[in-house]
Amino acid sequence: MRKIKVAVIGSAATRGCFELSNQSDLDNILEVHLLNYQSSLISIMSEPMESYSLKDNVSSFTKKIIRDDFEKGIFDKLNAINPDYVVMDFTSDVAYGTLQIGSKYVTNNQPRLDHVEIPETGIPFTLKTNRSEYLQKWTESFNEFTRKLKESCPSTKVVVHAASFVSSYYEETYLLKSLQRNDVQSKNKLLRTLEGTITDNEVYFIDLTDRKFHSSEMHKWKLGYLHYETKYYNEFLLEFFKLIIWSNMR
Repeated sequence: MRKIKVAVIGSAATRGCFELSNQSDLDNILEVHLLNYQSSLISIMSEPMESYSLKDNVSSFTKKIIRDDFEKGIFDKLNAINPDYVVMDFTSDVAYGTLQIGSKYVTNNQPRLDHVEIPETGIPFTLKTNRSEYLQKWTESFNEFTRKLKESCPSTKVVVHAASFVSSYYEETYLLKSLQRNDVQSKNKLLRTLEGTITDNEVYFIDLTDRKFHSSEMHKWKLGYLHYETKYYNEFLLEFFKLIIWSNMR
């Protein structure tokens, strides 16, 4: 049986669904490729940044994230894979936004940008600083992404993961505690706003926002508001496999 090819564009929220579930035989079913990680969609669809350099002592994983974000080339990667499904979330647009450098954009992820030398000064362009303009630019970027994807990989289906930032976590004794953040509700509202601009009827959604989930102190990638408990990953995969069956019956 041929494996189902999946390209992931998003954050730990989606990456974890394919790497941290309890499904031990997942590798026999899915061939998963992690593409642009922690990148704003506006950055992904921008022109590449040719002039930049990486500082010393940068991990290989961080180098990949930065190079993917700066050098773009998303459709070259997608053409090479020709995935059955592109699964994407938009948490990086909410958590980071972009840095505008001339007419180009990179993701405004400051811990990553601290590893980069950029010759020009960038201007933050985010949902916080330029909400209406950002929403317009983001909508244009998403529409351009789906249009180009249909041209280059016409059989590929787009799946939007309606991810959420969580506000609580289980400690090691399974006592539920607060992450003590006051921005979770507003961030989730912005995510729903971005997703609400999508009008393409050929885009699929996996939405678990009607259920309550938490992070975990025992998480493999440490505690974080996009690092979910294992139950979330299992339920996401269940919905994903149901979507695969349903989408192939249409």
